[in-house]
Amino acid sequence: MQNEIRIAIVDDQTLFREGLSELLLNRPNIDLKIKANSGKELLFELHKQDVDVVLIDYKMPDMNGLEVTESIKKMSPSTRILIMSVYNDRDLIIRSIEAGARGFISKNSTAQDLMKAIQDVYYQGYYADQETTQDLIQSFFVTGKLVDTSETVAQFTDQEMQVIKLICQELSTKEIAEQIFRGVRTVEGIRSNILKKTGAKNSSGIVMYAIRHGLIDL
Repeated sequence: MQNEIRIAIVDDQTLFREGLSELLLNRPNIDLKIKANSGKELLFELHKQDVDVVLIDYKMPDMNGLEVTESIKKMSPSTRILIMSVYNDRDLIIRSIEAGARGFISKNSTAQDLMKAIQDVYYQGYYADQETTQDLIQSFFVTGKLVDTSETVAQFTDQEMQVIKLICQELSTKEIAEQIFRGVRTVEGIRSNILKKTGAKNSSGIVMYAIRHGLIDL
């Protein structure tokens, strides 16, 4: 039996917030804990109870989604965040992940896409759909080049490179362990080393680093 995923929603638009709430309340293995209409209200509620995944609207009047994300990561580093926006902007996607979000989803997405995003963020640690990945790739093109030559690339062992490539293929820790014939804890240790070397905060950051420095073939 799958664990219930504890969810919080913050969006200042009542119609969207209530519609999203109704959608989630009818889904199995989803426990909607918090509905907030502002970043400040969400942060207040998170002091009273823990959640696993927070869906945050980017554009809000008191605090924008990135500011809320940074505050949550200081409060509860293990909480996983999805930024929502009507704007599928490359710069916004990058800034969301740099702020500590585990993924970005357009408000124009289907209910099926939203559920996949929540499950991927919870079970896999990050979410990146094909369109978002394409935006990330395009954003790192500078004068026709993908590789960023202005920054020294970290040195990785062969096994770390293998794990990086598997992370970029959206494999979970368990799936990676099976692929490289190692234990889950070993993979977690390798991933921890990769995070330190890249300065990334999560798997999405590793994917971005790999794309920016041409570590993967596209």
